[in-house]
Amino acid sequence: MRETPIKLDNRLLSVTFDEKTLGLTGILDKRTGKTWRPARTAFVVNVWDSMSQRNCPRAAGFDPAATMRRVRSDDQQLTVDYHQEELGISLRLIYTLRDDCLEVDLPIESLKESKPDQFHLRSVELFPQFGGIPRGEQGYAVLPQYGGILHHFDREAPPDAEALAADPQTEFAVSALFGSDPAGPREHGSMMYGHQGHWEDMVALPLFGAVHQNSGYLAVVTSGEFDTEIRVKIDQGPERLNSVAPIFHFRNDEIDDIDPVDRTVRYHFLAHERANYAAMADVYRQHLLNEKGCLPIRERLRENRLLDYVRDCYYLKIYFGRKPTSPTGDAELQTYLTYREARELLGAWKRAGVIKANIDLTGWNREGHDGLYPTLFPIETTFGTEQEFQDLIEEAKKLGYRITVHINYRDTYRRSPDWDPAYVLKDSHGRLVKQGMYGGGTVYPSCPVPVLERFLKRDLPRLKQMGMDGMLYFDGILGMAQPCYDPSHPLSRRQYVQAVKEHLEYAAKLFGAVHTEVAQADLIGTVDHVMHLPAYKWAKPNWIKHAAFYQKGIAHEGIPLQAMVYHGLMLYCLSGSLAEEPLGALAVLPSVEYGALPRDTWYNNRPADRIAGERRQYEILCERLGHLQLEFMVANRQLDAQVFETVYANGQRTIVNYAEHACDVEGRTIPAKDFLLL
Repeated sequence: MRETPIKLDNRLLSVTFDEKTLGLTGILDKRTGKTWRPARTAFVVNVWDSMSQRNCPRAAGFDPAATMRRVRSDDQQLTVDYHQEELGISLRLIYTLRDDCLEVDLPIESLKESKPDQFHLRSVELFPQFGGIPRGEQGYAVLPQYGGILHHFDREAPPDAEALAADPQTEFAVSALFGSDPAGPREHGSMMYGHQGHWEDMVALPLFGAVHQNSGYLAVVTSGEFDTEIRVKIDQGPERLNSVAPIFHFRNDEIDDIDPVDRTVRYHFLAHERANYAAMADVYRQHLLNEKGCLPIRERLRENRLLDYVRDCYYLKIYFGRKPTSPTGDAELQTYLTYREARELLGAWKRAGVIKANIDLTGWNREGHDGLYPTLFPIETTFGTEQEFQDLIEEAKKLGYRITVHINYRDTYRRSPDWDPAYVLKDSHGRLVKQGMYGGGTVYPSCPVPVLERFLKRDLPRLKQMGMDGMLYFDGILGMAQPCYDPSHPLSRRQYVQAVKEHLEYAAKLFGAVHTEVAQADLIGTVDHVMHLPAYKWAKPNWIKHAAFYQKGIAHEGIPLQAMVYHGLMLYCLSGSLAEEPLGALAVLPSVEYGALPRDTWYNNRPADRIAGERRQYEILCERLGHLQLEFMVANRQLDAQVFETVYANGQRTIVNYAEHACDVEGRTIPAKDFLLL
């Protein structure tokens, strides 16, 4: 007798499951006729065998020691129980169909380990090779790395493949040494919200997706995202299939406790003109607004005078000095600017026409930038007296600027008078975590739990009393989420982020608003401005050359995915090396396309000579385009080889011409390296 497939069905989608294995067999989008198919298994369970010291992968539906049982089903929901007798692992998956969305939930309460003395669940990879698209077909994968990248299915090696193969520090080059095809089958995994091994990926959004011809999907991890990996598989098998899948991690080490939250991912399906990355950004933004409770800047600034000021201002960092990097941290402090020189420069800046600015004073703390963290005080007098520092603050306020300081409580140094290993992150072996070195010496990242009471509540009120009235700037915070294994303050990656949010919330209550070096989507509503929004399109190779996704040639094109999500919810400036470029057209046009505010840094870079360029940035990005900061960004597309259009919810558009020659758009001429606001 022929088996009848199990089906979830509504007016938009039809989802079918194999009657025998209970594995997903396809998702039909009725609007386009496209069927998205997974691999033959619904998921792969990875279990650690502590006796044999090896990983035990098992594919659901194809494992004789495992059973799959349908618990309940109707045309909108299917519940399946999985039990692997040999390994003692049980879990449940709930598939729910809602409009254009299929939600897959792994309830944490269903997870059981009946043989915990030997077997520990490591991870579950959901829908391996879902929607695998053969090489050569029209479409692309949408990935959140470095602000947003595309991998095109109809392109071969990325445009910089030759440079990758010639660079001995890349995976392309190393693979070629042994005769393998560096552009052959490959994989790359990135933890959402970062991981030390791949921190350069800068994964700030818990999502991924794909477009194939006139259909697309966006997958959003709505629960358990802090322990979810995005696994990209390129050119797999004879068809050279390309796919993306989530891996729910439960443990990195067998001693880890499982974070007691559900693992949930929603697949939103997009059709026709909505099958593009701009629509994906819109879907996720709506999730933030409707389910995460995020408020648009337009609403938040009504009761926040500081946010109302900074929404269309210039962001300036004044960098007084630092010590050269060394393992001991005892190198001589170098002076870039004095407090008196900075005060004089601000007067010239105002006279040039830069009217509004949020100014971060950097290196004012003891022994300069990256000097003796977490110790901030006393004020470093190599750059001037304490009175001259206070005069600088008062002068900035008199000129109508908002002024604040750059602080860092994540990096700590042994030379600090506040040094205590008790507040340092511990790894799973109980050792102090180390992460490189800066001017203060070897960096020991702190655990945010003890730091809040011990240092922030000691120092921040004092900063406020000094007259700081700008957005307090947190450096080095939440580039990635990290666990802590100290028994006095253990943290999962999710709890780490929550503890950091408590830092930011405390500071926001004192100062009115905060901004950070980088910011994950989970911080929208807590962080008001991010100084370094990554933009792959404008990052120089020496900036990202160590990123694994770059070395593996996964990125064909950079897109403003993160910018499109954040715009109207969080203010931002662009990252990359733009601030270090001469302040010409290239320092302005990317910010026009990406809807960013201007930023620059004064140090030993002849700041007086930069004022004219900064004034041009301010005139374009703040005075002419500043009103757009309150609007959502709803579209971005390429019109010509070097011409890009960005569309806002109020109907206005910016069209940027990066070319060396003029171009015509809709009967209007755009000069070389210029833009239009329509």
